[in-house]
Amino acid sequence: MNNLFKLVVPGFLVGIELHFLFPLLNSLWQMQQVALAWPHLVADSAVFLNQPELSAGLEGFRGLFIPVNEHRLVISRFVAVLPLLTHRPIGSWSVMVSMLLLGGCIIVFNRCLFLLNDNRNFLARLVVLLAGTILMLNPWQAENLIWDINLTWFFQNFLLLLAVSILLSQEARVPIWFDVLLPPLAIFNGGQGYGVLLAVGLVRLALFGRRLLMPIILLIVLLLNSWLPSGHQQAHSWGFSFEFLFSIINNWWPMAGVWTLFCICSIGFQVWCIKFDWNNTQLKQLCIAAIPIIYGFLFSVIVDLTRSSMGLLMANRESYVTPLLMIGIGLLLVGWKVSNLAKKDKLSYLQVAILLLPLIVLIPSLEAGFSRSRFFQQQRRMLNEQDRRITWFHCLELEQGAAPSNCPLTPLYDRWDLIRRAFIGKKYIYVTAGKKSDSQAQKELMQQGVADLNRRYLMKKQVNGVSLIVTRKDGQAMIGDQLMQKIPGEIPMVFEIKK
Repeated sequence: MNNLFKLVVPGFLVGIELHFLFPLLNSLWQMQQVALAWPHLVADSAVFLNQPELSAGLEGFRGLFIPVNEHRLVISRFVAVLPLLTHRPIGSWSVMVSMLLLGGCIIVFNRCLFLLNDNRNFLARLVVLLAGTILMLNPWQAENLIWDINLTWFFQNFLLLLAVSILLSQEARVPIWFDVLLPPLAIFNGGQGYGVLLAVGLVRLALFGRRLLMPIILLIVLLLNSWLPSGHQQAHSWGFSFEFLFSIINNWWPMAGVWTLFCICSIGFQVWCIKFDWNNTQLKQLCIAAIPIIYGFLFSVIVDLTRSSMGLLMANRESYVTPLLMIGIGLLLVGWKVSNLAKKDKLSYLQVAILLLPLIVLIPSLEAGFSRSRFFQQQRRMLNEQDRRITWFHCLELEQGAAPSNCPLTPLYDRWDLIRRAFIGKKYIYVTAGKKSDSQAQKELMQQGVADLNRRYLMKKQVNGVSLIVTRKDGQAMIGDQLMQKIPGEIPMVFEIKK
């Protein structure tokens, strides 16, 4: 019976995980392919337009440190302008690099599981690994997944998990390069880097020798950061709201609060009631495994202090999901280690089962604070939002910098008016390809999928006689309109719509 339990329960959980993981991987693959085929800039991505190219030598290197608002985003800037060296548009590879960073997070997470317990059976580790994978590919972080400038959020998660794996593999001292590289990589890549550095640094200084080097390097980095040109400081007042904190902690996963509380209580119960053969190595590993939990809670408190004065809606920002889900990753790591010490897999299986439960069964009473779309709906929403951004960008491109822009959503996607002005003086080249009937044009528009690489747009003439992209799927093709067909790497073709 015990052997049956060891096979049936993890096998059942793996089956459920794959049921959710395969469609999610497909959605992310489609999203990445579309982003690679149709690179585009929206909102804060406009900062890349004024950045010197890497081919400019020292000036290009200095451009990587130009702040975005109050933070520096060196990795985001580097990846954004790197395609220019191969004559590709700005930001062409950013989403792809985000996906690679997510893949790196999953690989390092698996490494952490192995370092915490290399004797556990493969099936048990697979259950926890797939649960962590679903968490890290979380579709509720859609804003970061589809937006080129936000790859920094995934870089910080990768940096955090990489630090955890390095600390788990050391006994008395960490490598010198770890103390030297961690502070600049964290500080120069977004505000969440301070949380990464604090969470990792506290545990590293408490558990390992040679404690002076990292603080010295951190001080040098902070001084250097203060000497570099500063950016625009976003206006906000300090404050603290328990309602805001409750909302942000509960909003990164359905039943996040209930699941977190369950994990903490069950882990505490195991530690308290079961007599472990404790040693310093086991205690050290538990502390290191908890680093992602420390980071997630630190981040939520920092956001509360700096953003709660802007209103409760700020707690719903999709970009915050990426660092907050590290709470779940940390709880999986700690639960995995405690299960190892208890020589039982039940705790890890219960963690995963309750994590997956709200994806299978809707339990509104236990989803306090969670106000997002359902799992599969969110994936469709992510692809639709990406499609909407690309459609807007192509509309702006067709206008060739005309002012004011008549493209829908321009106030939302180009509030600084930088993207529109980048198209001034750039002639839009297309081929007049012939005619199509209104019924044929309508059919081609309606048959498009949201992630199709070949795109068709309905164009209507404005009062000034200039044609404007008005929609991709939902419009009504009429005689006198135009149909634009865009294929990656080819000159757009425009068809007149006739009878």
